[in-house]
Amino acid sequence: MWQDSISGIIARDSTDWQQDFVEALKESGSGVIWKDQLSDMNDILPKLRQLIKEKGFFYYYNISNNKTNYRAKIIDFATKDTYDDIAPDWKSRNPAWFCDDFASYSDNSQIAVIAFLVDEFKPIEPKDQIYVDRFITYNEKQASRKNAVAYLKIKTDFYINMKNIASLLRYSKNLILTGAPGTGKTYLAKQIAAQMILGKEYDENVASEKEKMEEQYDFVQFHPSYDYTDFVEGLRPIDDGKGNVSFRREDGIFMKFCRRALKAYNNATDEEKAPKYVFVIDEINRGELSKIFGELFFCIDPGYRGKDGKVKTQYNNLWKEDKFDDSDFFFIPKNVYIIGTMNDIDRSVESMDFAMRRRFAFKEVKAEDNMEMLKANEALAPFYDKIKERMNNLNLCILTIQGFTTAYQIGAAYFLKMTNYLVDGKVEDQSWMNLWENHLYGLLFEYLRGLPNAKDDLEKLRRAYKLEDKY
Repeated sequence: MWQDSISGIIARDSTDWQQDFVEALKESGSGVIWKDQLSDMNDILPKLRQLIKEKGFFYYYNISNNKTNYRAKIIDFATKDTYDDIAPDWKSRNPAWFCDDFASYSDNSQIAVIAFLVDEFKPIEPKDQIYVDRFITYNEKQASRKNAVAYLKIKTDFYINMKNIASLLRYSKNLILTGAPGTGKTYLAKQIAAQMILGKEYDENVASEKEKMEEQYDFVQFHPSYDYTDFVEGLRPIDDGKGNVSFRREDGIFMKFCRRALKAYNNATDEEKAPKYVFVIDEINRGELSKIFGELFFCIDPGYRGKDGKVKTQYNNLWKEDKFDDSDFFFIPKNVYIIGTMNDIDRSVESMDFAMRRRFAFKEVKAEDNMEMLKANEALAPFYDKIKERMNNLNLCILTIQGFTTAYQIGAAYFLKMTNYLVDGKVEDQSWMNLWENHLYGLLFEYLRGLPNAKDDLEKLRRAYKLEDKY
């Protein structure tokens, strides 16, 4: 599935032709570059053609000193076999470095196997350069001086962070993501689950991925009225349609999930290769955990997964055909992983039980960790630097307020709301004002409520947001 998602081309080249080509492109508006080798070319070309058909282009990155230094926007390509048909159209554009004969694309011992029509070729600013090890390449091929390779995707900071957290979950079994509001903890939890289940980021448009996630992933959000009967098991009213109501024991969402996981675990030929099942509990600290988990406090411990942690549940005397693994005991299968999300500064809930904290690993998701969500938004991507500047300045100012930590900073999800306030597709002064008044002001006001310098601190935060004061 990964091998179908070609994104572009990377190639190493430390020679000095690139700046000359940049200058030539300024006059003609387009140009031709070529490569003498392209790994897996027969597999790659149909995928590149499909990219151009769908997007109109793909990117070609030039690598020097192990990082990108130039990026080309490829709008067409040709091989020796197809060049004669395509060349007349290319020639009509009067592109720089164009040759009438494909064989003329050569340099000493190097002879082209593919030529690319380029309408943009720019140097990459040092702050935006990408190290070569961040490219996930087709068939894990490495770009060399002669050999260009296709890449599937670029590992963003979010991707690397997600992979690291997924590794933490694998050996800890239970994990809680905590952090500031709007940092994308819930989204991150689902992508970590996908990394465990699929080995990649989840694309719900792929039917096979969606089917697997629906089987091996589940989600619930805790709240103050949530209890054991919702989560583990309980009595539920049954109407026979004739006005008679009776009660029947039914599995809660987590026990149903564990039954599915156990079936997959028992069917696996190798315990290590058993399908992984991931259960996400959003806002885990908003529920009364002792009331929800009950005796599962014992078997949720990573050291007591499987039959070693078996317990009798509160309604196991009503189990008939519903026995768990053909026994009167319940346990959490070894292939079940739990992710919780929580906001440490939510004043509507009490601190999490220390016995529960001991059973989970904790990972703080900071405001700057998921900035890529702004870049990924097509409407906001052109304004990424401006939004990042204001967000960072505001968050640095928050840290100057006594008692405030990174848990009080504001995540990128709040700034995604800027899409609602664009003026003719642009971020204008009114856009910033609307975001402040409708979303940020209320949150910051609640942060400061009851503090002695609340009014002055709120004004300080407003000035930081407007970049009137720099931090």
